[in-house]
Amino acid sequence: MTIYIDNETKLRVNIHYAYKEFSRLNSPEIRARANVVEIPDPPPPADFSEDTYFRTEKDDAPYVVYTLRPQEQRDEAAARKLAAKEKADAQEAVRGDSTIQYLTRHTDAAIIAKVKTLLPSLPPAEAAVIGRLAAAIGVLFRE
Repeated sequence: MTIYIDNETKLRVNIHYAYKEFSRLNSPEIRARANVVEIPDPPPPADFSEDTYFRTEKDDAPYVVYTLRPQEQRDEAAARKLAAKEKADAQEAVRGDSTIQYLTRHTDAAIIAKVKTLLPSLPPAEAAVIGRLAAAIGVLFRE
């Protein structure tokens, strides 16, 4: 990202809006006439991530400040990432199961019919309940 500042006041300038007598500062020539210069965005810390630092933009120098988040917030973010990874890994492992693959690739009616044929000794009402549960699992894994 690029930062534009007024070379006299050293304040930050938004080049997309009117500034001084100029309607916009959308070309290098107009910026030069307005005495607005471009400076590079300061690089973030080497270990920067949205979970470890706040990035604050200011109108005066220093124009961008990186502040380390409190340890509690960093720990919470790390725990959220770990939980999301564990959940994704578990879902991927289950998705590889042939039964789950069947449930995700077939219609609810086909799943219920399959359950009834696999469990002929169950009363029809119980087989229907198990079939609906299996179909619901298939729906969940399709998402």
